[in-house]
Amino acid sequence: MSKKTGSATGWAQKDYANSISLLEESLKICKSNVGSRSYARRLWSLNRNLQKKHLFLGQYKKAEPYAGYILNQEEEDEKKSPHPYLFSISLREFASFVEKLGNYVEAESLLRRSLFLLEEYGRKKGKPGTYGGIVLKDLAQLYEKLGRDEEAERFYRRALEKAELNDSKKPIDATAITSRTIILLNLASLYEKQNRHKEAEHTLLSLLQLYDKYPKGLVFWRPKILMAISNHYKKRGNLNLMFLLFSVIKLTSRFQRGFGGPVSPLIGS
Repeated sequence: MSKKTGSATGWAQKDYANSISLLEESLKICKSNVGSRSYARRLWSLNRNLQKKHLFLGQYKKAEPYAGYILNQEEEDEKKSPHPYLFSISLREFASFVEKLGNYVEAESLLRRSLFLLEEYGRKKGKPGTYGGIVLKDLAQLYEKLGRDEEAERFYRRALEKAELNDSKKPIDATAITSRTIILLNLASLYEKQNRHKEAEHTLLSLLQLYDKYPKGLVFWRPKILMAISNHYKKRGNLNLMFLLFSVIKLTSRFQRGFGGPVSPLIGS
């Protein structure tokens, strides 16, 4: 099985390397035909494809100039025909990319710019406070990685506030559930690291309430939620409560599979 996987991976890498060579040749030809009508669109497409291929191979440094070109082009387009929402997404994507390269200062700058555009966009649409939650989460994760825990906590809390405000206005979707789960898990982990056990417990219970409300949307996250709760009560020496929570969640899962409704006898009792 492992041999098969290894050969498939090797084949894919060789195939991608060949594709990169062909794309680079196409890029040279395209650059020599500056006057052609489809020049800009074709150039953008080639840079995008080259970026994707290098990223697939984990070659972040080689992908950097192509990603930079794409962002510059989108910035030019933004000046001609402003669409802050779409441009903020591009900024966020590029921030994630430069963070992988270890350029944390530029990643922070790009994320803050993305956040500013989204919040301005929300204000103009008459929905202040509803846009930018996912960027706040990204900034919080970046600050936590850099050991700036106070800022990380502040941004996680702001991200949660936006998530809760959005949930009250429209039905929650899978992306929103995932984003909120990551925020709560990370916030609980941050509190544990700082020995703030009561806040960690409160955050984990909020996570359980989310699971209780949207069990189908959190199937993938269930093991991580259980692990976070397990570690919390294990550290505090409260093994009885840990096992009780495990049994409650298992019972709840079986009941939901049988009857299709969320039941949690522990939460809200």
